[in-house]
Amino acid sequence: MHRMWTQCIELLWPEHTIPQKSIPTVSVTRIEGITYLHPYHTVSHLIRANKYQSSKVAAQLLAQSVDQYLNTIKSPFIIVPVPVSYKRWRTRGRNHITEILKYSSFYAQCNSTILTKIIDTPQQTQVSRAVRLQQQASTFAVEQPIRTPFPPLVLLLDDVMTTGATLRAARSELIQSLPSECQIICVAIAH
Repeated sequence: MHRMWTQCIELLWPEHTIPQKSIPTVSVTRIEGITYLHPYHTVSHLIRANKYQSSKVAAQLLAQSVDQYLNTIKSPFIIVPVPVSYKRWRTRGRNHITEILKYSSFYAQCNSTILTKIIDTPQQTQVSRAVRLQQQASTFAVEQPIRTPFPPLVLLLDDVMTTGATLRAARSELIQSLPSECQIICVAIAH
């Protein structure tokens, strides 16, 4: 149903509302153990358009941003997009992070089957900071046994870091199943 609605909207209002320009240069910053690429206000329109309007243009521009960062990494790596719950996937018809990665030149290094979100939680924008910090605990699960050989670096990717609770919860679950020599870097496109 969501896909049909999205297609109708695209037909009536094409994506010309998103500027066809390149994304701002990545400004890598670390806060509370999480790397983020942009201040939220510089890419918020793209993040919302990708997440809620299924905008291909927004996903392509955000993929350019991710690629700017990934091109700086010298070690072999795998990308694990933060999953959405089944309920959220059914509503949107897709995982918005995976959609961004489809336009990345590093898509072949993406593995979206390792980590799943087993509990649907209220959207972060709908709850207080205190609830955000607590609601993500134990909401993720790792494919058992992991069948993928792992390079030394795992990048856990999300679109927005507000409190960091989602990325920390996903990291906590993932790290338990990885070989000890693997390092996980949590990356958010914006904060």
